[in-house]
Amino acid sequence: MMNLSYRGVKYVAASSAVDVVESEALGQYRGASYHIKQPATLPQRARSQGLVYRGAIVR
Repeated sequence: MMNLSYRGVKYVAASSAVDVVESEALGQYRGASYHIKQPATLPQRARSQGLVYRGAIVR
């Protein structure tokens, strides 16, 4: 946990740990090669409730 402050108000930010696995894919950045890491499981997306703007449903 990290102790942070914003405009003098202190708060604690909790980080969410994600399990990752190294994939077979390789990446390269500024000449250095690395294995790309992907999440072990993908989080389930919440179903869209629809967007409402000024009382009207927007698709």
